[in-house]
Amino acid sequence: MTNENNLQNQEIPDIQEFNFDEMEAELSKQFEESVSELDLLEEDREKIENPDSLGKTVFDEVVKQIGNQVGLEVMRLIENGGI
Repeated sequence: MTNENNLQNQEIPDIQEFNFDEMEAELSKQFEESVSELDLLEEDREKIENPDSLGKTVFDEVVKQIGNQVGLEVMRLIENGGI
Protein backbone atom coordinates (compact mmCIF):
# COMPACT_ATOMS: atom_id res chain seq x y z
CA MET A 1 0.00 0.00 0.00
CA THR A 2 2.89 2.35 0.76
CA ASN A 3 4.30 1.76 -2.69
CA GLU A 4 0.93 2.62 -4.20
CA ASN A 5 0.83 5.89 -2.25
CA ASN A 6 4.34 6.75 -3.40
CA LEU A 7 3.27 6.26 -7.00
CA GLN A 8 0.29 8.52 -6.50
CA ASN A 9 2.47 11.24 -5.01
CA GLN A 10 4.94 11.28 -7.90
CA GLU A 11 4.68 14.12 -10.33
CA ILE A 12 3.58 13.22 -13.81
CA PRO A 13 6.01 14.75 -16.32
CA ASP A 14 4.58 17.56 -18.36
CA ILE A 15 3.90 16.26 -21.85
CA GLN A 16 4.92 19.64 -23.25
CA GLU A 17 8.47 19.09 -21.94
CA PHE A 18 8.81 15.57 -23.35
CA ASN A 19 11.03 15.43 -26.43
CA PHE A 20 9.25 13.11 -28.84
CA ASP A 21 11.81 13.67 -31.60
CA GLU A 22 14.62 12.51 -29.33
CA MET A 23 12.60 9.48 -28.26
CA GLU A 24 11.79 8.63 -31.89
CA ALA A 25 15.46 8.93 -32.87
CA GLU A 26 16.52 6.61 -30.03
CA LEU A 27 13.84 4.04 -30.87
CA SER A 28 14.76 4.18 -34.56
CA LYS A 29 18.41 3.62 -33.68
CA GLN A 30 17.57 0.62 -31.52
CA PHE A 31 15.31 -0.79 -34.22
CA GLU A 32 18.00 -0.46 -36.90
CA GLU A 33 20.54 -2.19 -34.64
CA SER A 34 18.11 -5.06 -34.05
CA VAL A 35 17.40 -5.41 -37.77
CA SER A 36 21.11 -5.40 -38.64
CA GLU A 37 21.75 -8.11 -36.03
CA LEU A 38 18.97 -10.18 -37.56
CA ASP A 39 20.49 -9.73 -41.03
CA LEU A 40 23.86 -10.99 -39.75
CA LEU A 41 22.20 -13.98 -38.11
CA GLU A 42 20.36 -14.77 -41.35
CA GLU A 43 23.64 -14.65 -43.30
CA ASP A 44 25.29 -16.96 -40.74
CA ARG A 45 22.35 -19.37 -40.95
CA GLU A 46 22.61 -19.48 -44.73
CA LYS A 47 26.35 -20.21 -44.51
CA ILE A 48 25.79 -23.00 -42.01
CA GLU A 49 23.05 -24.59 -44.11
CA ASN A 50 25.09 -24.43 -47.33
CA PRO A 51 26.95 -27.74 -47.85
CA ASP A 52 29.60 -26.07 -50.02
CA SER A 53 30.38 -23.55 -47.30
CA LEU A 54 30.55 -26.27 -44.67
CA GLY A 55 32.80 -28.39 -46.91
CA LYS A 56 35.13 -25.44 -47.50
CA THR A 57 35.38 -24.78 -43.76
CA VAL A 58 36.17 -28.42 -43.01
CA PHE A 59 38.72 -28.58 -45.85
CA ASP A 60 40.44 -25.37 -44.68
CA GLU A 61 40.68 -26.74 -41.14
CA VAL A 62 42.11 -30.08 -42.35
CA VAL A 63 44.74 -28.29 -44.46
CA LYS A 64 45.61 -26.08 -41.49
CA GLN A 65 46.03 -29.09 -39.21
CA ILE A 66 48.20 -30.89 -41.80
CA GLY A 67 50.38 -27.80 -42.01
CA ASN A 68 50.68 -27.72 -38.23
CA GLN A 69 51.65 -31.39 -38.15
CA VAL A 70 54.26 -30.95 -40.90
CA GLY A 71 55.69 -27.99 -39.01
CA LEU A 72 55.93 -30.02 -35.81
CA GLU A 73 57.63 -32.88 -37.65
CA VAL A 74 60.18 -30.52 -39.22
CA MET A 75 60.93 -29.00 -35.81
CA ARG A 76 61.38 -32.48 -34.31
CA LEU A 77 63.80 -33.44 -37.10
CA ILE A 78 65.77 -30.23 -36.68
CA GLU A 79 66.03 -30.70 -32.88
CA ASN A 80 67.21 -34.30 -33.32
CA GLY A 81 69.70 -33.41 -36.02
CA GLY A 82 67.81 -35.40 -38.63
CA ILE A 83 68.18 -32.71 -41.31
